[in-house]
Amino acid sequence: MNQIPRPQPASSGANSPFSIFGRHPAITAVAVMTVYFVVLAWPHRDKADDFHYRRFGRLPVIDQGRFKPMDTSARIGLMLITHRQSFTNPDDDVTYPATKWYLDSATVAGVFRQEAAEAYDYKIFRIENEELTRMLNIKRRPSMRYSYNEIFPEGSKNRELLVNRVRHLAGDDEAGIAAVDARNYTLLDAKIMELWQHLQVFEKINAQSAPLVIPDANGSDQWKSLARYYGDFVAQQADVGNGVDAQTFKTYMQLLMIYGGANGEDLQSRKKEFNKVLDAHLAELDKTQPSRMRAIDLEIFFNEFKPFQWSWIAYVAIAVFAASSWLAFSAGTAMRRAAFAAMAAIFVVHTGALILRMYLQGRPPVTNLYSSAIFIGWGCVGISMIAEAIFKNGISTVVGCALGFATLIIADWLSLDGDTMVMMQAVLDTNFWLATHVTC
Repeated sequence: MNQIPRPQPASSGANSPFSIFGRHPAITAVAVMTVYFVVLAWPHRDKADDFHYRRFGRLPVIDQGRFKPMDTSARIGLMLITHRQSFTNPDDDVTYPATKWYLDSATVAGVFRQEAAEAYDYKIFRIENEELTRMLNIKRRPSMRYSYNEIFPEGSKNRELLVNRVRHLAGDDEAGIAAVDARNYTLLDAKIMELWQHLQVFEKINAQSAPLVIPDANGSDQWKSLARYYGDFVAQQADVGNGVDAQTFKTYMQLLMIYGGANGEDLQSRKKEFNKVLDAHLAELDKTQPSRMRAIDLEIFFNEFKPFQWSWIAYVAIAVFAASSWLAFSAGTAMRRAAFAAMAAIFVVHTGALILRMYLQGRPPVTNLYSSAIFIGWGCVGISMIAEAIFKNGISTVVGCALGFATLIIADWLSLDGDTMVMMQAVLDTNFWLATHVTC
């Protein structure tokens, strides 16, 4: 007797949007990682109706002995104080680029603004040591962040107190006070010096003594700060001429006075005028210094993308994913292939970021402890990829991603000390010496 054939049920995953993972795990993984990095690398833009803080970051400066964009200088200053590269305005709870914090801090002087300087009230200084807060008579709060005005309230002797403690710790040759070895600091001593260094970063920007923003008229790298240029020429009523230094000085003064509202204009008018002056100055720089401005744009892209930070996050995620493949018996092979492909995609970004750093520095990949950690991690991931291609068991993927994560998180921690592109001074200051001895 003929039986009527029963319709076969459709495969549960045939029409699933995830079915492609089983057929092409490597392609899927690479596609996911590509979208991940493209979204993170997408360039940021200034709001049309606001001050162009990011474009202000394109201005060239010299800071810590290195030519860099204002964006980098502002990020480093803010990061040294807050361990963050962006600034959240407490008034509107909106996050801005570090250049807003720089502009707010640089326009606190009376010549630049009519109203009270709000930068003095930004709670950016972290004081977690209870003994130090008691010494400064500051009421502790859970965030452990305090403003400049809270540290130095009107009528207090906190500045005198800190200055005296710093003199006895750092030494004072004129007073015959020998410096104390940092290894002999108490916890309170270390926190006093840390706070003082953070205050100095803020005060140097207030006083226009850092970074160096006025180029040398003869084209050398002997740039001057705004305060130094003013003291050398303007205060003495000397003839500064019409060179690039004088034009840059006039532009900076104009930008800062417009930003601070020194002439009493309304906010919207100030924004339009500030952006107009800034755009004209940047257009001139793009015309006269195209190669330098291209390098600046690349460094700003590097700053905003933060490829090493996003790479370590991806490495740890893939390490966990690859380890999970040992528990997924049926899908284990596909998962291991996907993890290996994802690690390869991250490695490409890791390599590209390393090459970009080399280009920006004009040096080999290893020039300081930060770059040593990055380079060691890159080498570990590369060796692990070769091992995984041979053994195909997922172990090398897990180990490689774990080592990539560990070395990049160490580099991230080392970046809190300041500019990561400043070179370590070796006894023999050559590219070969730096490349072969920093990791030793």
